[in-house]
Amino acid sequence: MNEASERALFEHIGDDALAYLLATDIETLRVRLQEPEDHRLTAQQEEVLAQLVAIDLQMQAWQNGPDTSSEWAARLSGLSEPDPTASLGNLARRVSGGNVPEAGGTSVLEKALLKMALDCYPGQLVKDPDEPFWAMGSLSRSLFSNPENKMFQSAVQQDPILSRLYTEENEQSGPVGSVIRSVGSGGTVQLWTLAETLLDTGWSLASLSTKRPTIEEFSAAVLSTLDTLRAAIKGDSATVPARMGLTGVLFPDSIDEMKLSWARVRRADERDDHWAKRSGLTGRLTGTNEHGETATINYEGDLVLELDAPYVLSIRELDITTDPWPEALLISARALEEALENLRLGLLLVFPDRRVILHSSWQTQIDPLSRGLILGWNDVTHSVGLMPTQLTETQVKDWQRWATKVGSHRIPTIAVAVRRMLASVAERRTMEDILVDAVIVWENLFGAKTETTLRVSSSLAWLLGTSPKDRRDRQSRYKKIYEFRSRVVHGTPNVNQRDLRSYALEAVQISIDALRAIFDQHPDLLEIDSSEERSLEIMHRGSGPTEG
Repeated sequence: MNEASERALFEHIGDDALAYLLATDIETLRVRLQEPEDHRLTAQQEEVLAQLVAIDLQMQAWQNGPDTSSEWAARLSGLSEPDPTASLGNLARRVSGGNVPEAGGTSVLEKALLKMALDCYPGQLVKDPDEPFWAMGSLSRSLFSNPENKMFQSAVQQDPILSRLYTEENEQSGPVGSVIRSVGSGGTVQLWTLAETLLDTGWSLASLSTKRPTIEEFSAAVLSTLDTLRAAIKGDSATVPARMGLTGVLFPDSIDEMKLSWARVRRADERDDHWAKRSGLTGRLTGTNEHGETATINYEGDLVLELDAPYVLSIRELDITTDPWPEALLISARALEEALENLRLGLLLVFPDRRVILHSSWQTQIDPLSRGLILGWNDVTHSVGLMPTQLTETQVKDWQRWATKVGSHRIPTIAVAVRRMLASVAERRTMEDILVDAVIVWENLFGAKTETTLRVSSSLAWLLGTSPKDRRDRQSRYKKIYEFRSRVVHGTPNVNQRDLRSYALEAVQISIDALRAIFDQHPDLLEIDSSEERSLEIMHRGSGPTEG
């Protein structure tokens, strides 16, 4: 057999798929391709390899033909002529001496879907991991001609839950419907593409755990996707996995993950290459701290946030030009935003005297009804205050502690304080904006409709002071900063720039100290929803927290 032809086949199919087809391990396969005469496979494997090479040569001979890898994915996923009950890829594996599991499932619908998952598995191994299933039209062709797909569609139409998705009958495309989802997507869904969509989503779901899922992992993920869709249609509690790339800080070598009750932060690895590459973020940033130690971060993220986001759907049409996005369907985006804010604020509170900033680079959610990726990203290359920071073990533990406190005690009515705190240190570029945001934190915590300056300054003084005199001095200073902020907001001309910078930086520090004190020493204040009631509670308490 021509060695160049074998190498071309290896390049077009890839080592994962070829090892699966020949029922061998990747290392054995690579040695065989490098030294074909000294490391031959079994006779059956050699025969299968020869037939695969012949097919590949035929594909390459096509003038202006399709992409070879894409066509291979379709060929291997399509049913074979010798055995119309198996895809060509699984037939090759069986001839090579390998096993293919039987399709499971407890109903006609599940059995048909899982049989298609088995048929398509070899093609999934071939396709570029950075290409979504739907982008490779030849795979769609394989499913379209698979008789299991017709059985699946018929079963869906008879299913009392899944059939709710399809409210109309289109003359060309058959049953269709309109669905909007809490992951921020919506539009028309068509029955004839549902199997393909579930298989695509199942592969993405399985790939969150491992870069190359096994056939059993793929099948289990497909069923899990189907279960999530059913629950959401019924209105039951449902979640979808979300991932977010994080940049700005590095774990020490001794730590791989940080567990929280509501999420997990881990090192980025090969499972995340798919999302990071799609974001288009590249490059690195190196920084040196006050001790002369250097750290280098990747813009696409060195850490990954993992959590489950609420998944809600509404079966109806939405006119995006006139209709606002339904409030109930913002739940997923808000869950992700809050999780990120809790992490960012927790990290900021670890370092009371310096600003350690965390940014989100990319984020994705697995939507059972999305044919392709739901991927967002932020251009972090010019982010304010982004300075690479190498964390120590102690700092990671402190981060976990502070993020837990924020996540446990945070209430909706201080969301403005959290956002403005983060904006003042990680988004604002002018001292005016920094000062305004920092003081808004004060107002959101302790503001009132009347006597606002007195309420805010006195509450902060009570919270941060250590003695009656210290509190009086603090109250006077905070009042001065508050009044200066008012002059800036109201456009007072000729504001002293030196004072502006000094007050802005001091206001930020006061906000950080106040949030540290509330989340750590006085979380009971967050049992009070209203800022006005919080300031009133402090006034009623009288003596400061450190006095008897």
